[in-house]
Amino acid sequence: MSSRNQRYLFPVMLGIVISLFLVIYLLMFNYFSQVKEGIIQGYMDGIKNDYNITVDTYSRSTNLIFDRVINQEEVLKVFAMGVNARDPEEKDIYRKALYDQLQRFYGILQLYDFKQLQFHEKNNASFIRFHSPLKYGDNLTGYRATVEYVNYNNSKVFAFEGGRIINGYRFVFPLNYEGEHIGSVELSISIKAIVDHMEDSTGKKIQFILKKSGIERKVFESELNNFTPWSLDSRYVLDNSVLSPGFDSHIPASVAEAIRSSIDLNSDTSAPFAFEGLFDGARSVYTFIPVTNLLNTNVAYLICVSDADRIQSAREPFVLFSIVYLLLFVVLLVLALFYDRARRKMRQVLLTDHLTRLDNRHNLMAKMHEEFVRFIRYRGVFSVVILDIDHFKKINDTFGHLKGDDVLRRLSQVLKSNIRAADTVGRYGGEEFLVLLPETNLQDASVVAENLRKKIEEAPLLDDWPVTVSMGVAESNPRQKSIETLVDAADRKLYEAKNAGRNRVCF
Repeated sequence: MSSRNQRYLFPVMLGIVISLFLVIYLLMFNYFSQVKEGIIQGYMDGIKNDYNITVDTYSRSTNLIFDRVINQEEVLKVFAMGVNARDPEEKDIYRKALYDQLQRFYGILQLYDFKQLQFHEKNNASFIRFHSPLKYGDNLTGYRATVEYVNYNNSKVFAFEGGRIINGYRFVFPLNYEGEHIGSVELSISIKAIVDHMEDSTGKKIQFILKKSGIERKVFESELNNFTPWSLDSRYVLDNSVLSPGFDSHIPASVAEAIRSSIDLNSDTSAPFAFEGLFDGARSVYTFIPVTNLLNTNVAYLICVSDADRIQSAREPFVLFSIVYLLLFVVLLVLALFYDRARRKMRQVLLTDHLTRLDNRHNLMAKMHEEFVRFIRYRGVFSVVILDIDHFKKINDTFGHLKGDDVLRRLSQVLKSNIRAADTVGRYGGEEFLVLLPETNLQDASVVAENLRKKIEEAPLLDDWPVTVSMGVAESNPRQKSIETLVDAADRKLYEAKNAGRNRVCF
């Protein structure tokens, strides 16, 4: 494997290891996310089931009340006579008679959370409201889809619906007397009854919100003060009878934004949705139960806040795993970096001359072999320069080997400072140095060598003692069979320079 490939091997292996760690962590994170989604789904299913059971219980009770109390001869007869009466005063007589007949029963209904008992004529006009007996005669067409549906289809229906006074769950039944459809009757459960029952059975905090547009369109103007704008979203209002004190004040701004975004994303579906967020500083799950009307359109939401203890129980081992995993990753990364540093240092020791800090002979030969292979393949050109310090033995004998070593170090700096970044200089042996010049022909290489010779001659390498070098230059050519042949050619030119009087370049 070439030195260049070895140089990139560690980063590649490190990248693979980091990628593997990241993939494993992402798999664990995905697993936790699926567990969390399953827990949240469990929250939604439980609350939705409690909601359905509550509503179904009231539905069964309402069917029983209708069969046992309202759908009776004495009630139907009075209502039929009132419906068929043409004179307003006569109609009022039967209205009062019906009220007197069922007033006591309506009082009992109120004790069991029934909010409304209302009779409608078959043309959808309100005949009598037991919760507001002085308001009657107004036509509910366009306001009360459940009443219209029952009077048109002569079949019962159940749905949540906003009224002109009360919002609630409407149980509307057709009324028939002597084979003739005469109108309908409605029994209503207030949303407060549903919310109270769910809070008692679940121990959770619940807020009820209604679409503002539906309230403004239907409710009598005199009844609008029964609703308060919702502080978290101006598109919704709160029913004052179902206010959960302090509910909104416990919701931080970030969760309020998440609530608005979640409602926007899920407004077209009747399926529950939920997310995790803070409530009164504690991790909680916000569950939204859509309340739909007769057309299965969302008109309100029950917002239930639950403690996120099950999610927290699942999160704790994941957090612990993340911490341990991160520490392991950091330890391995530090070890890898220490290994790489040691490897680089060892490589530097193996490939660098310890005295001059230049490439040693082994590294020089390896780089020249790489250059020679490129030369053979692409028929380019390159040159080598061999230089030898003149009378170096005399320097050692006169000044000592320490001074001789200092000369070698200083000369190395001169060489290194005066070659191109693409060039390579190294210690070939003893006081001999070699310069590898890629993409350089013999003529240009001789110019480089002459420049180096002058720089060395001018440099203060040994106090006032002049230090010079002799240099031999050779260029690659197709006749050469190996890099050794080229080096030998440069070496012969070096000896020519020595024999010619030293301190010169031969090529």
